[in-house]
Amino acid sequence: MELFLRYPQHVLSRGAIIDHLWSFEETPVEGSVTNLIKDLRHRLKAAGLTAELIETVYGMGYRLRPVPEDDWNDREQRVRTIIQQVAERFQVSLEQRMAVLQSVERSLQAGTLSAQQQTAARLQAHKLAGGLGTFGYVKASKIAEAIEHLLEAPINQETQLAQQFSQCLEDLQQALTASLAEAAEPNIARR
Repeated sequence: MELFLRYPQHVLSRGAIIDHLWSFEETPVEGSVTNLIKDLRHRLKAAGLTAELIETVYGMGYRLRPVPEDDWNDREQRVRTIIQQVAERFQVSLEQRMAVLQSVERSLQAGTLSAQQQTAARLQAHKLAGGLGTFGYVKASKIAEAIEHLLEAPINQETQLAQQFSQCLEDLQQALTASLAEAAEPNIARR
């Protein structure tokens, strides 16, 4: 959404959206953009926006739907509110997922990590990587992905895994702190 708000008058092709939201190494297929736009529209509708805000320009891409001048201030405020609500929900899920990973770190250090806890943590790391990537936190997303990969292997060298996991978790916390400080206030461009 922030990408559309930064370029409100521009049609953004699928390729341009991919270039802005994903790194070169993890470039998804263009169908992923379709799913992302569908999810964004669904989230906007769930947050209370009745008008279709994102317009499909067939054969070209997507853009914010033009808004009449007299409606702009009201819509801008509603969009700000919606973005804030989405960000707050993301923050809550972020805190919950980080708590799961911190619990895994304690279990690894104590040598008591169960297979069930490992599976649940791997799923949370996967969701965290995706959510962070969606919100543009590329570095933190890559670290969460590394944590997911650490949790895929059978745990047979718990001491080494515990050290790697702790280092990745510390790196993730630092990347999040830096990223969230930079993005404390969304930049919404006016028409």
